[in-house]
Amino acid sequence: MQVQDRNQDQFFDFKTILLSTLILVLGHSGFAETMISVEVIGLNTVQNMNDFPLKVKINDSNEKRILINGIVTLVTSSPIMGNYRVTISGQPTRQFCTISNGSGNISVTNPQLTNPTIRCQQATAAPQFIKVNVTGLLMHQEIGRAPLKVAINGVDELSIIENGIQQFTTPFSNGQTYNIVMTAQPYGHTCTISNPSGTVTAAQVIAPVSCTPNSYNVGGNVTGLTGTLIIQNGP
Repeated sequence: MQVQDRNQDQFFDFKTILLSTLILVLGHSGFAETMISVEVIGLNTVQNMNDFPLKVKINDSNEKRILINGIVTLVTSSPIMGNYRVTISGQPTRQFCTISNGSGNISVTNPQLTNPTIRCQQATAAPQFIKVNVTGLLMHQEIGRAPLKVAINGVDELSIIENGIQQFTTPFSNGQTYNIVMTAQPYGHTCTISNPSGTVTAAQVIAPVSCTPNSYNVGGNVTGLTGTLIIQNGP
């Protein structure tokens, strides 16, 4: 099928337009859902009963299982307007998949995607999961206080309330690069990350995160004192 541009008198391949076009958007179609087309390449479609499928999420929810190659339509349970992000939430058995052009912006005047594409290849080694080792957090943090938050490659974020080793859920293969950033400081602490970025090799990556309780200077003027005033730290 071809579409003619009357102003330019040119022809465009309708399949190219379909790949990047948001089919249904709230306020444009009247449906309370969004359909996103993603191209899948290299997925092993011959799987055993116990194999794990490829899984993707849209805006960190609406998880979908993908079992075939080609153009796959992902349908959300609610409409998306504004920023969107398609991420891989589960790797298929014996394969490693990556996504390109997985994020963008949707509006009624700009109902187009950025051609999300997922490419899969046979895994040459077991994927590695990067970890952080947190030290220095005081253990008597009150419920509801802001936790420490760290993210890797701007996608996978951990909320941490205690010391110890925590693992990101994003798998990495040899040769991939990573970058860990502090997205939120915990209540009453200042934390820093050592060796936050690098390239994945066969060695396990555990990035140290050191936290120090904040200190505050308290002062004032005392007047009218006739007895003894005792000032001390602590409750």
